[in-house]
Amino acid sequence: MMENIMQYAHEAGCLNEALPLGNGTLGAVLYGRSGKEKISLNHDTLWSGKLRRFTCPHSIDFYQKAQALILDGKIRLLPALPDAFKEGSVSGLKAKGNITVDISWQDGKLTGFTLQSPIGQEVTVATPEGEQRIALMPNLAYRA
Repeated sequence: MMENIMQYAHEAGCLNEALPLGNGTLGAVLYGRSGKEKISLNHDTLWSGKLRRFTCPHSIDFYQKAQALILDGKIRLLPALPDAFKEGSVSGLKAKGNITVDISWQDGKLTGFTLQSPIGQEVTVATPEGEQRIALMPNLAYRA
């Protein structure tokens, strides 16, 4: 059986060199290097600005709320957690501004997080306990 394999001479260094994937509604671009992949996602309903017919009659309300949360610029850590995930961790999430986010939690509560950015920037982090403004230094991990 013949397999379809794509190989590249070097990693994509920026979004313009990324591998685009998608189906016209949900899209992604992959770039970075092995073990440090970056995946940027987009959905046409977040940014179209048009009312459209959706499967769920009230889904437009949820899309508008999601869009508002994305555009407010805050990094929200554990805004909602299913009961099945009382403890755990996740690493390598990407937040707006190309910020890498790692989080851990125990008994449904945030126990720690790490933020890292390739450039210096200030961010607002919102947790269930409140908000804080953090100055990130280029390529240095901020741990809390």
